[in-house]
This record gives sequence, C-alpha cells and structure tokens, in this order.
Amino acid sequence: MKRIIKIPLILAIVVLVVYTAIYVFLLFAGKGLLTRKLTQLTAMEVKVGELDMAPPLNFRVKNLIIQDLFEADSLYVSTSLIGFLTGKVVFNQIKITRPQFKLVILPPVLKSSASKAPDTQKTASLPAGAASGIEKEKKPPRLAFKYFLIEDGSLDFTDYNVGEEGITIKVHQINSSLTNLFLFPRSVKTKFKLSARIPWEKGGEEEEGKVEAEGWLNLFKKNMQATVDIRDINGIYLYPYYANWVDLEGARIEEAKLNFSSKITSVNNDLNAACHLELTDIVRRPLAEEEEEDKASKIADAVLSIFKAFNQGKVVLDFNIKTKMDAPRFGFNDIRLAFEDKLTAARKKTGFRGDSILTLPIDLLKDSAKSASDISRAIIEGAISMGTELKKVLESPFSKNGANNGEEAAHPEKDESPSADNNEDKID
Repeated sequence: MKRIIKIPLILAIVVLVVYTAIYVFLLFAGKGLLTRKLTQLTAMEVKVGELDMAPPLNFRVKNLIIQDLFEADSLYVSTSLIGFLTGKVVFNQIKITRPQFKLVILPPVLKSSASKAPDTQKTASLPAGAASGIEKEKKPPRLAFKYFLIEDGSLDFTDYNVGEEGITIKVHQINSSLTNLFLFPRSVKTKFKLSARIPWEKGGEEEEGKVEAEGWLNLFKKNMQATVDIRDINGIYLYPYYANWVDLEGARIEEAKLNFSSKITSVNNDLNAACHLELTDIVRRPLAEEEEEDKASKIADAVLSIFKAFNQGKVVLDFNIKTKMDAPRFGFNDIRLAFEDKLTAARKKTGFRGDSILTLPIDLLKDSAKSASDISRAIIEGAISMGTELKKVLESPFSKNGANNGEEAAHPEKDESPSADNNEDKID
C-alpha cells in the first residue's frame, strides 16, 4: 500500500523538479533564447526589451522589435501545459498591444533576387532517397489558438507591383479577435472579428475609411460565413491598381469615395462572395474655357449616366466571385469583368445598335490593349457609342417623351447581374 502511494508522489516530485529547472532556465536565459530563435525564423535583427514569466507557462515580452517587419509595446502569451504533454502547442491566450506591422510586396524580379539561393553543397552529397525521406518526415506543427487578440495595431502596406514608385496604404486602430483556431484536424468553429481605420487627406483635411469584418470558419470542413464592410475609401488614391483600364485624367474625375461590402459563404471549400461596390461623392473637374471635351470624358459621361439610370441615380456594381476557401483568388480584374457585363446588359436594355459603336482609343486603355481582341469585351459587343449619336441613344430610352420607353424610364428594370446566394441553411 505504501509503495502505491510513494510512486505517484515520486513522479510528482520529479515533474516538479523538472518544471522548476526549466522555469529557472527560461527565467535567466529565456530572453537570449527568444532573441536567437526569432532571429533564425525571420532572418532579421531582433530586439527584446524585457521578458517576464509567471507559472505555469505564461510569458510577457515588452518592446519587441523585429527589424523592418514588426514592433509591439507588449506581447502576452499563455500556453497550455497539458497541450505540451499531449504533443501539441496550445496557446490559451495571445494578446498583442499596439503592434506595428510592415508588409512590402516586391515585383517577381526583385523578389527572386532578394531571396537567398539554396545551399546546394549540403544537399548534393545526400542521396535522392535520403533527401525525399527528410522531406516526408517534416510535419506541420500541431498548433492551436484558443484566444488571439490585437489591440490598437497599425499596418504599413507597400506594393511595388503597381505604379512607378509603388503604392503605400496605412491602416491604424486595428482591433481584432479570434477564438478557437486549430491548425490540426478538428471540426470546430473559429470565430473572428476585425475593425480598422484608413486615414487619407481630402482638400487638406484628414478623413477616414472604415474596415469591418466578422464571421466564422471551419478549417476542417472548409465551411465559412462572413461579412466584410469597407466604407469611405479614397478611390483616387487606389488609381494605380486600375490605371491600365481607366483614364481618370481624361475622364476629369478628381475625387470619389469607394464603398465595398461582401457576404461570403463557403460550403465544402466552394466559396461564393456576393459583392457590392459603390462610388459616391464623385467630383469632376470642370472644363476650362475653350477646352474641348475629349473621348475619355464623353465615355465617363455615358458610363455614369448608364449606371445611374439603372440604379436609382447611384453608381453601383453587384457581382459574385466564386473561388476556393483554401486558395481564394480575388483581384481588380473581377471588378473589370463585372463592369463590362453591366455595360453589356445596359446595351441590351437600351437597344444600342452594333453599327453605332466607336471603339475606345488605345491611349485610353493606357497601352494595355495591344490588339482588338484585348479591348474591353463590352466595347467589342457594342456597349457604348460616342459623340452626338451616343447622346441621342442615351437620351431616347430615358426621355419622358421617348416612344415605347416612358414606362421603362419611370420603372427601370432590376439589375441583371448575379445576385448573392441567400444560403440561409446553417452550417455546423
């Protein structure tokens, strides 16, 4: 009987001694160990201000700096001792206070030159089977995050893939929360919430765009439901992203706000995003004295008139994006195609004639069109015409006295663009 009692007692003492030794080691050597590990992972200079510990495995890092990547006033990490004993790395809580993230997107040429060449000398001497065997042994870490919180963060995003000097977007007041994220097979709902602000100047005054997102996802079943709402964004500042197919200078558009919302649903990895895009507060530069209106300006007049006529005076675009949850794809090209489809639908409703088309000039497309097949599909299909003839065509269907069209003008038809799937069924 005494032996039965002694065995658990001895095991408890051994565990306590081992834990105490590890705790003391981390208490004195933890700062240096953390600095070295982060330096190895990021290949950048790392500085750690202070490292505090509390039983059983709770850490607080102050003034953490990863050069050209990340800074934070405070990083609190609470890990699960039971998780370690079962072969998993489970974080009960991670809280980052006032982090500053830096993200730079380089063009493919610069990215390949900046990356380090693989060390072929070490791998050349290994047999092919041995190398493949090493790769097979590597398994993704069994990580879990029960609660992840970001308070008052900021992000400096620079994209050198667009424009001559790239484009920089600053985001601040980032507040985000995430619960129950498991990176190993387990069917569980991961809930998330995000809010942020994007400052920009308008006429010398500072205004703010707003970003909000909320929803849940199941990584195991690849199911998801979420909403994204982005409002009051400076559409002119983002011009480098769509400069290849829009001429703002020629269209005389000086200011415009962009609103975007999306309802995202994924079932078994098939993701559908029902998107709504709206332009508001459009300000156009008035024509100077004796200045002739060029083709780009006339096209802008026509397009704005078409959009407003079919959307109660608003410039809106509704479209769906179908992609995969584990490999999502979305870009400005999706908006361009939806825009062209909208104009094509307008042509059918207003009765534009194919023989009244005047193709867009190449300079309007900023040299993006190298041949007729590259020009906008809407233009090829006869979406708009130019000059006096365009004016007559546009005025006819929307005129109060237009023959056979008065009723349509008073009650414009609904947008024919794809509508969002309701998907009211709940997903476990």
